[in-house]
Amino acid sequence: MINYKQISVNSLQFLEFRQLYLASFPDSERRELNELQQLMMSQPRFHVEAAIGDDGFEGFVSWWDFDTFIYIEHLAVLPQLRGGGIGGAMVDYLAARGTDLLLEVDLPTTDIARRRIAFYQRHGLRLWSDVDYVQPPYAEGLPAVPMALMTSEQMSRSALEAAVIVLRHDVYHAC
Repeated sequence: MINYKQISVNSLQFLEFRQLYLASFPDSERRELNELQQLMMSQPRFHVEAAIGDDGFEGFVSWWDFDTFIYIEHLAVLPQLRGGGIGGAMVDYLAARGTDLLLEVDLPTTDIARRRIAFYQRHGLRLWSDVDYVQPPYAEGLPAVPMALMTSEQMSRSALEAAVIVLRHDVYHAC
């Protein structure tokens, strides 16, 4: 059974979270640690939760609560535990809140990207293959990254378009 615990910069799981965060995402797809820590301390819409199993920290999910949708910014599971249902349980945990989910994924140009997309599809998300999307840079000097968007099945195109405006403004500060 997995339990979820909010991670703060002072929590016991912060070091494990930081290590997995840095190992799991390239520089262009993650925040600088100082910015991430500041966000964790000051932004009430932003959450980082640890997945805690019988043997301790198993992974994390960072997400934003925007009332009409949840944006999953990052999700990662310890490499030795991948494929065991932890990531899916985290997606299902957020989906159970009853709000549309939205996330960015790598374009389906590699086997690993296609496997990730299939993973999210198994958990009820759909790929918007007809929507061009570029993730704004997390910081000055970093590139924008072409990505694809996935959402809950029921999310409409107009709701997606409105959500992308919110992401650009509130998550990336790229008005």
